[in-house]
Order: sequence, then structure tokens, then C-alpha cells
Amino acid sequence: TYFADMIAIARRHANDELSWRPMGEAAARAIAGWRYAGALAFYNTAEEEIEATVCTLCTPQHRYFAMALRDGGLLGYCCFGEDARVPDGDYTDEALDIGMGIQPCLLGRGLGTHLLQQAIAFANREYAPPRIRATVAAFNERALRLCRSAGFRECTSFLHPDSEMSYVVLIRDATRVTAPHAAILQVEQV
Repeated sequence: TYFADMIAIARRHANDELSWRPMGEAAARAIAGWRYAGALAFYNTAEEEIEATVCTLCTPQHRYFAMALRDGGLLGYCCFGEDARVPDGDYTDEALDIGMGIQPCLLGRGLGTHLLQQAIAFANREYAPPRIRATVAAFNERALRLCRSAGFRECTSFLHPDSEMSYVVLIRDATRVTAPHAAILQVEQV
């Protein structure tokens, strides 16, 4: 199938097939239309919020990027900075916040580790932060395991007062990118 081919290509040709693209409207609309099942439905964009979400994703100051195969197959997205934060969290430590989403049909297929590693490499190269921070909904055990496996450690947690959703804030030291990653980090326009 197409998705199996996307996964195989992403794994096999990570150094020359994965590209980072500033978010464009087509990718933003695709992402806003993604539908997760079960508890992950929490991440679904409500129908009445699609246009506002597309606008946010496409605003350059919000630093959203599409993670795609060079042939255009959208794997996920990543954002850096304030848009990766959840209101009411403690973000006083100096760090670059990172948020990431993977296409629902690709979840549980082993791509998360690779994509998060690439997101960290991209953040280090483009922003040179002292540390990288992620905020994850406490129920999302898969995302928490992924972050921990990438060297993030829990630094705090909090309850969002409006949604009563618990969040975990994780942090890791940044590392510098070496030359072999340069091909992965090319930025293209969507």
C-alpha cells in the first residue's frame, strides 16, 4: 500500500528522502483533517476550528514545518517555540519548545523515534537552543515513552484549569548536529 511504501522509504532513505518544509496550506489542511481514534481523538481538530487551525499552521511566526518524503508524502509535522506550549505550564527554564504530530495511519509503525530524532536535529541546527522541551498530555503513554527514549526527562507536570487535562513537561539537553545530518535538514517550500 501507499502508506507501507512511505514507511519503508522513510526508514531506508532517511538521509536523502526526508525533507522539512515550512507549512503550506495543502499540508495544513491535510493535518487539520487528520482523525485519531480512541483517546488520541483529543488531538482532532473540531470542524468549526479548521480554518483557524490552517491559518495558525501557515503563519511563519508560529514555526510549523511539514515532515515529508521528497515525493510529497506527508508523514507528520513539527512546531518550535511558543506554539508548542500548553497554557498554564511552567516554561521559565530556558529551552526551545517542540511539538510534533504524526499522521494517524502511521502511528505504531516505528516512525516516531526516527521523526523525533530528526526534529531534535533540525531544532539544534536551526535554533541552537541550550535545551529542548516537550509538553505531552499525561494520558499519551506512547508519546511519553518516545520522549523518554530520546533522552527527555520529566521536569514537572500540571493540570490545565479549563480542560482539567494533565500534562507532563519533559526536557533534554540540546546536542550539536554533525555533518552526516545535513542532507536530512534541507528546508523546502511546500
